[in-house]
Amino acid sequence: MTIETDLWAPAPSSLVLHANGAGRRRILLHGFAGTGPGMRPLIDGGLAGRVIAPDLIGHGASPAPEGVNAYRVAAQIDQLDRALAGIEAFDLIGYSMGARLALS
Repeated sequence: MTIETDLWAPAPSSLVLHANGAGRRRILLHGFAGTGPGMRPLIDGGLAGRVIAPDLIGHGASPAPEGVNAYRVAAQIDQLDRALAGIEAFDLIGYSMGARLALS
């Protein structure tokens, strides 16, 4: 299974999302200096379902704005909310910085 099958970025969010699979939605949030596709070991380890792994702001294919405001937890949560709008139920899995965002 590859995590990069469906590459999309829904407006108005500027986050790039990597998605693959079908079934229960599982959102994977990477750690600092990571990327959505960097969460692939979880998928290779047997994580099933519709996996959605965003590149968080300043990481991977998502934009890297200047200044610190876009990197604050509240701004990151806002970007995730917009990028994942319309997804009603999902499991949220975070690693390191991604776990901090998940807990917020």
